Parts: sequence; C-alpha cells; structure tokens
Amino acid sequence: FSHPAEREMFELLIGVSGIGPNSAQTILSGMSVADLQRAIHHERVTELTKVRGVGTKTAQRVVIELRDRIRLPLAGTDDAEEEPQQSPEDPLGEEAAMALEKLGFATSAARKAVAAARKKQEAGAPTVQDLIKGALRER
Repeated sequence: FSHPAEREMFELLIGVSGIGPNSAQTILSGMSVADLQRAIHHERVTELTKVRGVGTKTAQRVVIELRDRIRLPLAGTDDAEEEPQQSPEDPLGEEAAMALEKLGFATSAARKAVAAARKKQEAGAPTVQDLIKGALRER
C-alpha cells in the first residue's frame, strides 16, 4: 500500500460482508481513497458501481456498512485537500471529466487533468473536446 490510509480503507472494505481481499483491492485500484471516502460518506452508490466488478448490491452494502465508520478525511490522505472540484457552474469541465472516466481515468485523476487543461487553455471559451484533448496531453 502506498499510504497508511489506503491500508486502513482496505481493512475497512474487507470487513464488509461479501467483500474479500481481491474485491477490496479492485475497488482501491479503481478509485482513490479520498474518492471512495466521499462516495461512501455522501452515499453515492453510482460512483462505486463505476469500478469494474462492483455491482449495485455490493456498492449498496459497502455504503450501508461503512457510512458510519468513515471519517473525512482519513489520516494520511493529502489528495483530499488537493483535489480540484468541478464547480456546478462548469458543466463543460464536468462533462470532460466524465468522458475521461469512461476512458479509464480515476475520478480524481480526471478532475485534476481537466483542471490542468483549463489552466493551460488560451483565452476564449474552450469546448468539451478542447478540455479532453488538453487533459490527455497532461498525461
């Protein structure tokens, strides 16, 4: 595990009925610890189901069993403070981030890439395609 928080989250996940070490590792490789914490804390089952191999029932079980045990942020997660959030007034950025997620980006990586692409955009209003291209260049 790269961070103590990742190990702590792994141990919480394997405590959920029906989640074994392989499933827990799959979930952690599909999304960051901070994203997983937020999804559980805000009961966003759909974010958990975006991880390959996690169905609706499993995601619901994770949320139900861990929502009271998750505290934001877990010790050792620096990316909780660093992660750029797409504002509700930024539908283009949100759409670009969702497209990047479909291409296999983790949610936090997609948002960071879109934020970096937006900073590097020249004057004018970028399109969703411009943001996606810029984000892919950031990788």
